Amino acid sequence: MSNTQCRAVGEWELYDLETDPSEMKNQIDNPEYADVAVRMRQELDSLRRHYEVPENEPMDLGNVSQFFHSSEQLKRAGRNATGKAEGKLQ
Repeated sequence: MSNTQCRAVGEWELYDLETDPSEMKNQIDNPEYADVAVRMRQELDSLRRHYEVPENEPMDLGNVSQFFHSSEQLKRAGRNATGKAEGKLQ
């Protein structure tokens, strides 16, 4: 199996596109794919260091609502819930 035949999604999913092109069976915990998972995690760590990308920090998702994604994106963009820039006079 070559790297072009497998694709990892995030760090928690691994699909064998040769035997499972519809990506229905996650192989990340399958011992037969352990070496592939290790290589892909090592490659991810190497790329994170190269591009200076920090590790993802766990978030408390206990109180997530239907608006969670939108409010998080606005917060990261420095905007309030109405879409106006925060901290600036309008």
